[in-house]
Amino acid sequence: MTGAISYAPSTTETVSGGDPAKRPSGESAVDNDNIENEKKVQDAEAATKKVESTPAGPPTYEFPDGGKVAWSVVVGAWLVSFSSFGYVNAYGVYQDYYQTHQLSEYSASTISWIGSLQLAFIFWGGVMTGRLFDKGYMRIIVLIGSVLTVFALMMTSLAKTYYQIILAQGVALGLGLGLLFTPAISCISHWFRRRRALANGVLASGSSTGGIIFPIMLNKLANNPNVGYAWAVRATGFVVLGCLVVANLLLRTRLPPREHGRIVDFSVFKDKTYTIYVVGCFFVLFGIYLPFFFLQQYAIQQGVDQNIAFYSLAFLNAASLFGRVIPNFLADYVGPLNVLIPACFMTSILIFVFLSVKSAAGVVLYALVFGFFSGSYVSVIPAGTASLTKDMATIGIRIGMSFFVVGFAGLFGTPVVGAIISRQGGSTYWGAATFSGLVCFIGVAFLVWARQRQVRKTGTWRV
Repeated sequence: MTGAISYAPSTTETVSGGDPAKRPSGESAVDNDNIENEKKVQDAEAATKKVESTPAGPPTYEFPDGGKVAWSVVVGAWLVSFSSFGYVNAYGVYQDYYQTHQLSEYSASTISWIGSLQLAFIFWGGVMTGRLFDKGYMRIIVLIGSVLTVFALMMTSLAKTYYQIILAQGVALGLGLGLLFTPAISCISHWFRRRRALANGVLASGSSTGGIIFPIMLNKLANNPNVGYAWAVRATGFVVLGCLVVANLLLRTRLPPREHGRIVDFSVFKDKTYTIYVVGCFFVLFGIYLPFFFLQQYAIQQGVDQNIAFYSLAFLNAASLFGRVIPNFLADYVGPLNVLIPACFMTSILIFVFLSVKSAAGVVLYALVFGFFSGSYVSVIPAGTASLTKDMATIGIRIGMSFFVVGFAGLFGTPVVGAIISRQGGSTYWGAATFSGLVCFIGVAFLVWARQRQVRKTGTWRV
């Protein structure tokens, strides 16, 4: 633009070698007009440059929302979900086995720290992996997480004492799974927008499937005298190894990396709606894992047939499979928070109903109903975070930071519940159920608050 502008001579320059004081009055008027026009052009240029340098907001991207590559990414993420949260959903088997075998001298609360550390590290891994994912390091993160996960499972099979088990299964396995889970979720946000909730639902169904297969494998093999506990854990480790090899081949990103930004970025919490949403998710998680950790043990104490009790977690996770896909399908049409809130409300009520389970039929029915409604929680959280995010190139750090906060609920929730159970003699669960249910209700209240703020901000009820 500047190359096309011809600048008029200044008032101090001579024209045709003449003295400016001796120039004709008409020529001076022409010069003044040229100077004035030049000033207007320069002002226009400055205004244009100012507009061009003003940030135009987050960049916009096109999303395939389907196709062979996009759905292959979902398959890879499904395998990660199967191997991560699917394995954590089987911890109730370990809780019961440890209490009756190598850790029988420890309380339920002390043993539950193993599972809670595992769960917390899955969420905490998002703090580091979220920003590294945004920077373009997805493949190396997933590879390291895969190696550490398989190594930790093999070490768990060899562990005998409490500190060995908590280091191998609680810390090392939790860290490995934490390196895997957030990148898998974030990959989906690179490929889906309109159908993101459905894709996340398919991903989350992997944890339900793992929650069906792993408890059955562990119960059957660990209690088989020809196999035993150690080889039961190794067998699950080989299954996880195969899944993660395929996942490493299928997962990929497509949005450009963001080089700027810190690994831990608390500035995301300046968004008050997002912060309220994260607080709500924190309280829901604090209470939601009571049935996942203690249903099998509780059923046995109630005199339920041992085979039914062993399959209780499988029933719960089987129903969770539908609870993760169907609500996410609806979320694409009515909004993630509009699905998450009713599901968490029903989950809170069902935690109180935990006390009424007394028979084999009751265990099966409760596991199916609770599994369906609780299944929406983990699967819809990422879609809810995405619905509150303007710039999808920051989705990794926002999911990571939300998981960092929620991870503390995973760490302290079940040990607190276990401590309540132990304080009441280990045979009654009314205190644990009351506490867990009330905490979940508090979480639902925060989620409702976040939804109302987002509705006012966007002007639409579909949030």
